[in-house]
Amino acid sequence: MNIFPSSMNVLKLKAVPNENPKENVKRETVDLGNGSDVVYIQRLIPSDQSWKWFQYLDEHIPWTRPTIRVFGKSFLQVHIIPSFLSNSTHPGTSDSTKISSFGVYPLE
Repeated sequence: MNIFPSSMNVLKLKAVPNENPKENVKRETVDLGNGSDVVYIQRLIPSDQSWKWFQYLDEHIPWTRPTIRVFGKSFLQVHIIPSFLSNSTHPGTSDSTKISSFGVYPLE
């Protein structure tokens, strides 16, 4: 007996077979510079809508590249992640110690 149901069962999703998925898939590649690029494969969200969301996230969400410690040495993470403010800190305040990642807030 599996006590951990798969996400397919929980969400009641069904796999829909596609005879040749490459036939009707539109791909766009965007060069971000420094050896990075984004490959967009349209399946669910139209390209113009996804770019609107990307521009919104880029302009309105603060991004950070945190330092992690491994075996006593500090390293910058290779990817950027969104930073979110705790409920008690509002944009424009000088209390930057309350900025954290992934919605995990420091204890007060």
